[in-house]
Order: sequence, then C-alpha cells, then structure tokens
Amino acid sequence: MDAEAAKWILTLAGAGCEIIGLSLVILDARDARRAALEVLQAPKPVIPKRTEEGRWVSGVRRSIASYGAADDARQLREAFVRHIEGLGQQFQTLEDRLGADMEELSRRVVDESDQRERELRGVLADQLVSGLGRRWLGTGLFLVGVVLSAASNLVG
Repeated sequence: MDAEAAKWILTLAGAGCEIIGLSLVILDARDARRAALEVLQAPKPVIPKRTEEGRWVSGVRRSIASYGAADDARQLREAFVRHIEGLGQQFQTLEDRLGADMEELSRRVVDESDQRERELRGVLADQLVSGLGRRWLGTGLFLVGVVLSAASNLVG
C-alpha cells in the first residue's frame, strides 16, 4: 500500500470517528434535554375541590326553631338555649370535619410532593449515570478521529 492510499484511509477513518463521536455526544445532549423537559412539564399536584356531597357543612343538621304562639319568656329562653346548643353542636361537627378534611388534604399534598421528588431524583440519577458511557465513547472516538487525521497529514 502506497503512502497516498494510507493517507486517504487515515483521513476517512479519522473523519468517520469524528462524525460518530460528535453524533454520540449530540444524541446524549438531546436525550438529556428531552428528559429534563419531561420532568419540567409533568403535571403539578392539584388541590382537590369539594363536591356537592362533601361540602364543609355536609351532614350538619340545621335546626329550625318554631316558636308558634308562645309569648311566655321562659319558653322563648328555653327555645333560644336549645337553638344555641344546637349551633354549638353544629360548629363542633363542622370543626371536626374541617380538621379531618385539612389533615387529609395536607397528607395528600405531602404524598404528592414526595412522589414528585422521588421521580425527579430518579431522572437526575439516570441522567448523571446513564449518559456517561456514551459521552466518553463519543469524546474518545472524536479524539481518535483527530489523531487519525493528524497522522494522515504526516503520512502525506
């Protein structure tokens, strides 16, 4: 094999290695960008809205006081006291339900936040570990291509 043929072989091999190496690095960058966009575009946790059956005051009975024709102050006072006691019970029920609903809501928000954090950590770990081999191979092939191209210049 003469020097001209060796020069062409080294030049073509060097160019091929450079193109393959750059392609691997570009593919890795594209995959990393795609994975980052998937993480950033993931749906945000939604605060659940109450339905008609689950209103804050659902299940609380509202007492309707009917005084009729009673003019006696004692009867009015007893009716008023019963009404106030009924309101107190309703407020206690409301407070209990509101506390339970808020506890459930906060638990859901924390669970969704933990899940989102685990997903993000998984994506970051994959990107940091999985692309290293392809990057090193691409960089190595590019360097081999440069060396082969330089060698072809020395041969010629």
